[in-house]
Amino acid sequence: NWNAWADTVAALQIARLGGHRPVLVWSFHGFVDGDALPTRRRWASRLLASVTHELAAVCQDSARRFAAEIGAPADRFTVLHNGVDCQRFTPATAAHRAALRAELGWPDDRVVALSVASLTPIKNHAQLIDAVARLGAERQQRLAVVMVGEGRLQAELQARIDRLGLAHVVRLVGASDRVPSLLQAADLMVLPSRLEGMSNAILEAMACGLPVVANRVGGNPELVVDGLTGELCEPDDAQGMARALAGLVNDPARRLAFGQAACARAISSFSIEAMMARYTAYYCRLVR
Repeated sequence: NWNAWADTVAALQIARLGGHRPVLVWSFHGFVDGDALPTRRRWASRLLASVTHELAAVCQDSARRFAAEIGAPADRFTVLHNGVDCQRFTPATAAHRAALRAELGWPDDRVVALSVASLTPIKNHAQLIDAVARLGAERQQRLAVVMVGEGRLQAELQARIDRLGLAHVVRLVGASDRVPSLLQAADLMVLPSRLEGMSNAILEAMACGLPVVANRVGGNPELVVDGLTGELCEPDDAQGMARALAGLVNDPARRLAFGQAACARAISSFSIEAMMARYTAYYCRLVR
């Protein structure tokens, strides 16, 4: 879906072939900047959908939204969830985790909430910052929020952090190529996006055994089981996110239980192997 015009040209060329034409599959992964397609891309998408045999999406929400955008029945879509490498993203041993935290300078007496996302409007970091501001001084002293990512909102978000007096709690650390290690050293994951498809950031956190606090948008409810592997909040509800954070900051046993359940769910349903099995079955059906 990121190259709708190029996809359309290729599909039209293939559709002109005579004889035994291949089955054409178009996979939709999510909306780039919002919950609607620009007009030109919408028309290109409608044309492309009309000449392809199969439509696929990475989550139920993307299938529903995209079907509405292109005027197609939702049952034309097959949902094929993403997978995560559970060998690369895996919980750390206690010793390794302690070593990572020491290397990163993360105090043992702080609950580290990690957020991995580009600093763009759709990721809605302001909700998380405002939620931390509502926690009160006592909980803030027990929490460290580390925001990994870069983008055009960096200066604006830093100004918000400074204005709310949260520089001692919330840090913007820029992009990193050590995301697996950061997840292994953290205590929980927070993703305050206004819209997601099938979030790889959430999948990676789950595989590392972290409870996840995220908004009830896109494919997030298909990943996070509310009250079992994490907490789901409403978009732009800073107070609701503050309650979710407070509950996890105050309860180590709950964090551990959620994290263990999240890891088990990632391995059983969203591993690379599980994803490959889904795609293999799908393509075998199409060939038949």
